[in-house]
Amino acid sequence: MAERVEIEDRRGKNDHMLEGLWHMKVSWGAMVVRGVVNGVVSELDERKEGRGKDMP
Repeated sequence: MAERVEIEDRRGKNDHMLEGLWHMKVSWGAMVVRGVVNGVVSELDERKEGRGKDMP
């Protein structure tokens, strides 16, 4: 009986660790996506401004 509890406890810790890694991956992915989107948006804004300056 005690062994079963120990095994379940160990499994619970592993699941918790995997869940933490998964959340880290998700947040890192969101950061990357946000950075790419911000870069594209700023580039588009710069092009728009440049076009406006070129045209009288």
